[in-house]
Amino acid sequence: MKYLLFRAGADHYAVSLVAVEEVLPQVELKSTPLAAPGVVGVMDWHGVAVPVVDLSLILTGAAVPDRLGSRIVRIRHGFGPGGEPRYLGIRVEGATEVASWEESEFQPPGVSVPGARWLGPVVPTERGLVQRVDLAALLPAEVAAQLWEEV
Repeated sequence: MKYLLFRAGADHYAVSLVAVEEVLPQVELKSTPLAAPGVVGVMDWHGVAVPVVDLSLILTGAAVPDRLGSRIVRIRHGFGPGGEPRYLGIRVEGATEVASWEESEFQPPGVSVPGARWLGPVVPTERGLVQRVDLAALLPAEVAAQLWEEV
C-alpha cells in the first residue's frame, strides 16, 4: 500500500493514499473563532468550503510553521446525509514523499495513547520509526459534527 509521508515536530508520520484527493500548497484560510482544538480555519476549494485541521497542532501542540514545505492535504472524510462527499483539509509539514509498505511491515508502537485511537502502528525506516495515522478516526464525533453541522 502507498503512504504519504509528513512530519510533525521531529517525528515522521504516514497516511494511506486511499483517502487523499490532492496535496495543495498553503492557502489563505478563513478563521473559525471558537472552533474545536486543532481546527485552524476553512479554505475555499473551487467554491466549496473545506474545514482545515492542523495535524501538528493536534499531535505536538505546536502549529505547522509557515514554510515552503507546509502543505494542506485534502482528503475525503465520509459522506453527508445526501450522499455527497465531505472533504477535510489536513495541514502538515513536508508532505512531498510517497512510500510503499506491506501491512505486515507495521508493528504495534508499544504505547497506547488514550483518546488518540487514530495513532496507528509504526514501521522502521532509515529516518527512524514512521507512525501511521488513521484519518478516518482522526476527528472525535463531536468535532466532526461541529465541522459539518447543517445550519
